[in-house]
Amino acid sequence: MLGELKRVLRTKFGVAQDLIDDFISLLRRDTVLAEPGQLPTVKIQDQDDLPILSAAISARADVSVSGDEELLDIGQIEDLAILSPRKFWDKLKAQPRRRAGRGKSRRSR
Repeated sequence: MLGELKRVLRTKFGVAQDLIDDFISLLRRDTVLAEPGQLPTVKIQDQDDLPILSAAISARADVSVSGDEELLDIGQIEDLAILSPRKFWDKLKAQPRRRAGRGKSRRSR
């Protein structure tokens, strides 16, 4: 799955490899595995998406990234924002840059 993400970021969005590597490192470090809880009460055609949304809500995810127009039309379920890959990328770019894998900076003496 991360391989597909890397491919899409590089080929579809033209993201530089160093940024992709930082992003994947961030995902690996900050990923939470979650089981679905109660299914959300939204009317969508693809019922297979409900457990995915439920797991994201259970994990207290801030964002679910999707290219599915039906999910994007929902926009928000509880505290979970549903964003397109482009909008999610724009949101990430707007935040101050944080290098993956770096701890606290040391003061020089």
